[in-house]
Order: sequence, then structure tokens, then C-alpha cells
Amino acid sequence: MKLAQKLSAVFSLALVGCTLAGNVQAANLITNGSFETGNFVNNGNGAMSLAVGATDVTGWKVTNAEIAWTTNLNSYGLTASDGSYFLDLTGYHDAVPYGGVTQTINTTPGQAYTLAFNLDVNQSDGRYSGPVGIQAAAGSTSQAFTFNPSGSGNQFGLFGFNFVAAASTTAITFTGTQGNQYIGLDNVSVISAAVPESSAMTSLSLLLGLGGASIFAGTRRKTRKTSS
Repeated sequence: MKLAQKLSAVFSLALVGCTLAGNVQAANLITNGSFETGNFVNNGNGAMSLAVGATDVTGWKVTNAEIAWTTNLNSYGLTASDGSYFLDLTGYHDAVPYGGVTQTINTTPGQAYTLAFNLDVNQSDGRYSGPVGIQAAAGSTSQAFTFNPSGSGNQFGLFGFNFVAAASTTAITFTGTQGNQYIGLDNVSVISAAVPESSAMTSLSLLLGLGGASIFAGTRRKTRKTSS
């Protein structure tokens, strides 16, 4: 990743970190951000293939291409970063175009918000390793993210950006853009953002001093995924 891209990612996460730290009690405006509820029908492998237009995941609509809605109790050894369910934007077709999801939330025009989410890769298996890419959008504000951490095993990272609402409703959309057989998405949140500039810059300095290590929320292991 180029230096400018690193700085952009780190700065976005500095804002996210400050906002989350300063709004611990703030309500998440996203419905079902960890994909825990809905009409889940197990295909026998702990997953469910969802076609474009599907609304089986409460609050969300599938866009762009087929995706897979998966539970921790699956045949592939995959694990959610938050809760028991997560999405794989490569679905079972494992090829471009990758799938996506969208949800429209209520917002206040002119109010700043923070969108945050987890991405997942497995650096021990070339089929599921980075780089993976996703395009995240909040209304007309859109940003591309790439996840390709060092090390081995299943890893998930925290990503996000601040945006200002332009209307009383805002569409939150995620679309897979790069990957192989797995682009994990989980733990989506949108909260009201009130980040003092000094706090944001302090966090940015800390992140830069740590080489951006705080981008990565943690690691988990998983085993091979195969289509049924």
C-alpha cells in the first residue's frame, strides 16, 4: 500500500477511534449490524446463499451479486468477528462481480456520523488471503478499502470513515471489489460523530507511531471453505 493510502486509512481510523471513544453510549443507527437475525435457512453446511434482492437478513438487502450468510456453526471453520453470524461477499460463486448489501438509515442533514465495520481474511490460505477489497458508501460519500495484513491465520481489521448526512435518510452500502473465495464482512455500525480536532490528531499521531498496528482488531483461525 502506498504511503498516501496508509495515511488516509490511518487518519480515517483515528477519527473512528476518537468517535467511538467519545460516544460509548451512542446508539448504533444500523439495524442488525452483526447480521444476527433474519430468516436463516441452513443449507446443511451452516450457511445460506442469498441472491440479489434477497432481504432474509433483517434490515439488509443483497446487491450486485450473490453472497453467503454464514453462522459460526459451519462446515468451513469460519468465525464471525462479532456475534455468531457474518457475511461472505464472494458467496458460493467465488468470482467477480462480488456481492454486496445495503441498508437505509434515518439521519439528520448536516450531522456528522461515523461508519465502522470489520473485514476478514485468512493469510494462511491463498484462496482466502489478502488483498481483499471493498467499496463502502454512506450516501454520496464513498471510500475503497483494501485489507492485506502481515502474519498468518485468520485476521480481521477495523475500518471506517466519517461522513456528513445530506438528507433525512442515508443509504449504507458495501460491495466486494477484490478477493478470491472469501471477503468477510461483520460488525457494522453508524453512530453520531462529534470528534474534537485535537483528539483526532492525537489519535492519528499515536496510530502513526504504532505503524498503523491499531488498524487490526484481532486474529482468529479458520479452516478451508469448499462449496457444497
